[in-house]
Amino acid sequence: MNGDSHMNVPVVEFCMFPSTEEYQENPVKGLTGVFDILWNKAEGTQFVYHGVEKEDLETAYLLVGWKTLAHHLKLMSNTTYYDPLLASLESSMSTSLSNVEVIHIQFGFPPNKAFESPVTELSFITPKSEDEEERVKVTEMVKEMERMLTKAGIPCAWGPAVDKEGLVTLAVGWESVAKHWSTVKENHHMHDIVGTLLEAAEVVVKHVKLSPYVG
Repeated sequence: MNGDSHMNVPVVEFCMFPSTEEYQENPVKGLTGVFDILWNKAEGTQFVYHGVEKEDLETAYLLVGWKTLAHHLKLMSNTTYYDPLLASLESSMSTSLSNVEVIHIQFGFPPNKAFESPVTELSFITPKSEDEEERVKVTEMVKEMERMLTKAGIPCAWGPAVDKEGLVTLAVGWESVAKHWSTVKENHHMHDIVGTLLEAAEVVVKHVKLSPYVG
């Protein structure tokens, strides 16, 4: 892997796409070209995870940790590498590249432990109000969730999107999807925070079984 081997807090690219049955059966084979370019040719790649959503088995996730956002943008501007990367990605998609969703999250803490758990919760949180004070309240609730989870020994990390205004993402590692929901139900303080958060923000919760790509 090229780039600095020191694990700084990364900018994480979230690439979500509708996948083929072939990809779902053998994701490493399906994304061989993508992995080769990310791991061996791109600069600034710190880690790569991939997996399929529990709620919708067709939706695949490719999560790439970049040393900086500029490193990803540099790859995108290099057609020698980026064109074959897109071609490899499209071969694993059930539709066209226009259906790929990409966002970048600046986590405040490395999310690797959450990504390497049996199941990773990915909550995408967007304040309903554009008022700055209301957005700050939403962020503070997410921070409180992170503090509670960390205190309970549950791996988690949160961060704002750098390319989608207002969006905040929380990544949490769980033993199972059922454990996630039972914890929220049984922990009254957490349950209350979630209830208040749902009043102030649009919250999309997904669960993914992620695997690291190690070259």
